Amino acid sequence: MINTLTLNPAIDSLLFIDRFERTVTARIREKAEALGGKGVHISVNLSLLGEPNQAFGVLFGGTGKHIEDVLTGMGVTTRFVFGEGRDSRINYVVIEETGESTIIADRGVDLTEEDIELTMSVLADHTADGDILVLSGDASNVADPYIYNRFIDALGGRDVKVFVDASGRALDGALEAAPFLIKPNRDELESVTGIEIRNDEDALRAISSLERYGIKNIALSLGAEGSIVKFADGGVLRALPLKVAVRNTAGCGDAFLSGLIAGFARGWDAERTLRTAAAISAATAADPLTVGFDREYAESLSEQVKIEALI
Repeated sequence: MINTLTLNPAIDSLLFIDRFERTVTARIREKAEALGGKGVHISVNLSLLGEPNQAFGVLFGGTGKHIEDVLTGMGVTTRFVFGEGRDSRINYVVIEETGESTIIADRGVDLTEEDIELTMSVLADHTADGDILVLSGDASNVADPYIYNRFIDALGGRDVKVFVDASGRALDGALEAAPFLIKPNRDELESVTGIEIRNDEDALRAISSLERYGIKNIALSLGAEGSIVKFADGGVLRALPLKVAVRNTAGCGDAFLSGLIAGFARGWDAERTLRTAAAISAATAADPLTVGFDREYAESLSEQVKIEALI
């Protein structure tokens, strides 16, 4: 089973405008709503791929209940803890006609130690050997910067493949736990390694510098420049970017990770896994929402993905 953890889920309020400029009034052309939070996004994407999964985390109030209802309606098994306090957060995503997006994110409800302990207990009760655990997204509502390490420890040494998509101190701490896969973007990999990434050679050097942690798979997402992934067999593949009509750049990294997770869960080879991940990411960019994609379109795009072996 694939399990996702989202400590700060949200509803994304999408505001479509022509162009965003500071100090200039922008007229909203259209509004929409989507689920927010990396782990929640991954659960939705996996469900669209027909991959069963469970979503864990902490929800609050009416907004939290709405998040749970949407996930349940999409076939995701929800195992959230409901805390006390104000509603779960609402983020605002300003999407320009070019497809570029700006996210104005709420901090969310600060989690208590009781919230965290109960969530760890629920996760441990519903996780078994052979499972996948995805630790991703914002945890700024938690005081402990190494919170993801605590969730890994809560599994009690079970044989679980851990995928991490985090930044800052949460990523720094997670490296010490030697997860199965990490998915940094350019800024995150530069921050954790101290290596400026200007080209493929720099990227390979930065990825190699993390070998001491024993992380088997490292997926570097480069946005419009594609991606570079080091796999456990030592091979490094590059997926060249696909040309699509971009409608919203938010959520593409989560879609990319979802494709990788599905590939590993199904035992696919490295090239098929990366091809699928790149196609899902591109299909998400072509969709106006921050999460979700047209599955048939993604399948057609996968045939167009060009893969290069860097090592």
